[in-house]
Amino acid sequence: EWAVPRLLALAGFGVLSLSGLVLCRSWGGLLAFGAGMVALALSARFRALLVVLCAITVIGGVAAGLIGYVGPDLADLEQRPIVTATANPSATYRLDAGGNTLRNADDHPWTGTVLGTFSWAFPAYQGAGEWLTWREAHNDYLQFLAEGGLVSCILGLWGGWILLRSILLPALTLRRKGTRWTAAAVGAALLAAMIHAVVEFSLQIPAN
Repeated sequence: EWAVPRLLALAGFGVLSLSGLVLCRSWGGLLAFGAGMVALALSARFRALLVVLCAITVIGGVAAGLIGYVGPDLADLEQRPIVTATANPSATYRLDAGGNTLRNADDHPWTGTVLGTFSWAFPAYQGAGEWLTWREAHNDYLQFLAEGGLVSCILGLWGGWILLRSILLPALTLRRKGTRWTAAAVGAALLAAMIHAVVEFSLQIPAN
């Protein structure tokens, strides 16, 4: 008697979520959603895939900062109208901010500038004439590195490994098929959130 109402509710939530994803035209959101669906289809059978994808995501998040760190100087980026940009302005701004965030982390390698201080520390690394206000780095991994330093990052990686090894991976081997697929769905959702965190700051929004 509860099957039909639950299916209708899930269908409604699914339509609302997908409609919002399409209408916002977020390439980062679409990428995260697609990767989450792939992980959902495969992780119940290939447990190691979840660990590999999580590791690739974290490495990719830091690599995005390295691109801006060693890439060309974009000091005049904010002096040109966004509508005249030939490349993707959103991605370009994020790469530039990622490089500046990594420079911040380079100056405070061990303990960072303290969690929650990004908006105060970041302006010191912006170039002359840059006027955009960055309250978040639009890359949670780089911001966590800049605010918490290597000490916090090591603790964060350790906690993530405990979550995977002690909870998610064992749950994917349970004999009950329904429980196994629930664990796969949770793992896929966490992976999608991790991927989205490379280009946004979703993990720092209280609702999320």
